[in-house]
Order: sequence, then structure tokens, then C-alpha cells
Amino acid sequence: MILKMSNSEYLSKHLRIFSMSEPRPDYQYLMHSIYIGKTAIYKTPFFLDLNSAVNPHLVAVGMSGSGKTFFLKSLMIKENIINGSNVLVVDWSGEYLEAAKFVSGAVYKFGGEDGLNIIHLLCKKSEGINGLANLISKLIKADATEFKLIGSLLETYKNKFNGNFSIRELINEVKKSEGGQLYYKLSMLHESGLFDGKMRVNLYDFFKGFNDINLSTLNGSIKLALADIIFKSMMELMPDFGISNSIKNIIVVDEAWKIINPMQDIGKLFRESRKYGFAIFIATQLIEDINNEIISNSAHIAIFKLRNQADYDIIRGVRLFSEYDISRMNALRVGSCFMSVLTKNSGSKSFLISHIDGLQVEFFEIKGEIMNYPINLQKFSEYLEGIGIARIEINRIMEHITESDKILELEKIISILSNSGLSRADILVSLRLFGIPDIEIVKAYNRLKKVHFNVL
Repeated sequence: MILKMSNSEYLSKHLRIFSMSEPRPDYQYLMHSIYIGKTAIYKTPFFLDLNSAVNPHLVAVGMSGSGKTFFLKSLMIKENIINGSNVLVVDWSGEYLEAAKFVSGAVYKFGGEDGLNIIHLLCKKSEGINGLANLISKLIKADATEFKLIGSLLETYKNKFNGNFSIRELINEVKKSEGGQLYYKLSMLHESGLFDGKMRVNLYDFFKGFNDINLSTLNGSIKLALADIIFKSMMELMPDFGISNSIKNIIVVDEAWKIINPMQDIGKLFRESRKYGFAIFIATQLIEDINNEIISNSAHIAIFKLRNQADYDIIRGVRLFSEYDISRMNALRVGSCFMSVLTKNSGSKSFLISHIDGLQVEFFEIKGEIMNYPINLQKFSEYLEGIGIARIEINRIMEHITESDKILELEKIISILSNSGLSRADILVSLRLFGIPDIEIVKAYNRLKKVHFNVL
């Protein structure tokens, strides 16, 4: 008896089966998962669930403009909206202010009457003069002699300093005592405005909704000391939230290396924060400043485009990505990344996300002759896609915007759109839709030495 077999059936029985060239995402926890984007090879939707991993912590590394901050903003906004997670951003450069406003969150600053007062925030009444002396000494990095003098003056004049403490009065007393370098340090502290604010907020209030502590207005040394103090204070209050099996609070640390390097207890923070329902998100441009202890305690690693070969060598040493993955990292574009996830059930997997599909809450400005025009990046990107601009061209346009520090001359954006294939009429309609008046468009074309045209 002769059996007939089709060619495809014959091949299916004899071809050697190889493993998939891309791992399959785990969809077991979709209810609380956050959609990140599609994988590069099979275009499979990739979801991230903090509770399905061995720990909820995340490290995002990438050079400026690579898409790292956009990824984190989108993730924390979605976590806040979808899962009801409380989010606190220790915002080094002010990049997350718009994200807080997007979800009607709170933005806090220091300085001015409407700002935070560091005493109300961190110095407990029960600690009294000693607590105030310790706080001031940490902020200015006082040596033993200076610390003793600060404590002595606060104790001597405690009737004056009780109630509404004035850093200026302490400075005057130090000046009388010939404090020398201490006088200079306290004067710098006074200029920071840390003691000027009237707002009374405690650390527990920061874990109610979406909150951004904006440190961008402070000078470097004060900013670093304050961030360090806030972070350590958070560690102390975590046990008060009790043991939790799910993630309820997210702390985002921008430009992490500046804050984390001085901390001695970072390992303890990463190890213990999970059991109290806290996730730590770390963002940095400099991978060499993220030590192995942080990486080994983070189940989610997102690698965006890096600066140089030395960064890729560090990635190679971490052993989270294959040599093939590392060879492809050089070709990462803005908005694409490699994601390594260590899950409870499936072990470690790495995925190439071709494009982060997130919420764009950032704005860029088109600079005209009359005024500047703020444009929402998300809406601008969606509009370009809606009129048929290819995704690769949209990514290129986004790169131009990022590289220009989000301020472009009107004639520059006209040139970019023209090079992307838009006709003059399409450009005119597009710019009008984004609120740019005709007279500005005409002047921009004249500056480009284009043929003058009548505006309807």
C-alpha cells in the first residue's frame, strides 16, 4: 500500500526543530500587568507585572535622549492609574513634574513660603534640639567641631529657636562665635530655602497618590545631602506600613548614582523594601555607577542605547544578556530597549522591545518670531502617524526634538517635516492644527528662502 504525503507534511516530519529565536512572554498575570510594547521579532505584546517577578525593583540605564525617562514616566503613570500604586519621585532634575501634573498629583519644592520646610518634614518634635542639630549637620556635612558648636548654640539659645526656627538667627550666633567655615556653610544652607517654607507635610503623605519632590532648584551639595537624608528616612518608615504580599508603593530615584553612591544601606533597602510593599525604580545614564548589589537585587533591567563600548562591557559582565543581545544593543534606536526579567515561574528572560508604547506627557517648544508654542510630544507623534508618516521617520523626528533640548526653531521643524515627505500644504495644515499662526509660518518660510506663498 502506497501512502501519499504532501511536501509540507514530509518536511514537517524531517526538519530539525530549533528553539525560538525570541522567548515567549509570560501572560499569567495579565490582570495587573502594564503593557510596555511589542517584541522585535514576533511582534508579541510585552507586559510587565511587578508582582510576578522575584522582586519588584527596576533599573533603567541609557544615555540622555534614549527613551529611558519616557519609559519610566509611562510605567509609573500606568501603575498609578491601573493598579492604584502610590508613586513618589525623588526628582533630581525636574523631569517628572509633567508626569505628576498629568495624573493630578502633587509637586513639592523647597524655598518660598509655599514650599516645604525641612524641619516639618524630617525633624520630629521628640528629637528636639538634638534632632535639629543632626539635621543641619548632615545637610552641610559638618565635622565634629562644627557639629558640637551647632548643638551648643541651639541649646544655649533654645528659647529663641523653639517654635519658628530661623536659620538666619543661627547664622548670626555662629558669626558672633567666629564660626569661620561654618558661617559660610550655614549661609549656603540659608540660600537654599530649605527652612523657609510654611507647608507642613510628613513622609507618610508622600505615599498617597502621585508625588514629586522637585530638587532641581537646589545647588549640588545641598541637593545631594537632602536626597540622601530623605531616602534614609524612607527606609526607617517602611516597617510602619507592615508586611505586604503586593506592591503598593513605588519610589523612583532619578539620576540615581548621585543619590545612591553616598548611601551605605542600599543593599538593605533593596532586600527589605519588597516585604513592606515597596518597589524601587532606579534611572541613570551611567551604568558603571550602578553596582552589582543593585543589579543583583533588581528583577527588571531595561537597557536603552548606551554611550560607549565600555558600557557594553559592563553589561557583558553582568551576564543577564547573551552575546547576541549585546551585539544588537549598538543598533538600539530612541524608544527601543532590551528588557531582562527574572520571574518566579520562568526564570530569567530577555526581550528586545522595538518601541516603547507609552504615555507622552512631555512638551517641546516651537520657537517663532513672535513667541514660543508648546506642543505635546504624544499628540505630535500620534498626529504624524495618523497622516501616514512611517514609524522610523517619526523616531527620527523625535530624535531631532530630543537632541535640540526640546526647543526647535519653526523653520527647523518645517525642514524636518519636509524631509519626511510632507508637502508644503500638509505642513501648513499641520502647523495650524498645533496653534501656530499663519504669519509665523510665512516668516519661517521666508527665513528658509522658500518661494513666498499666499496664506488663506
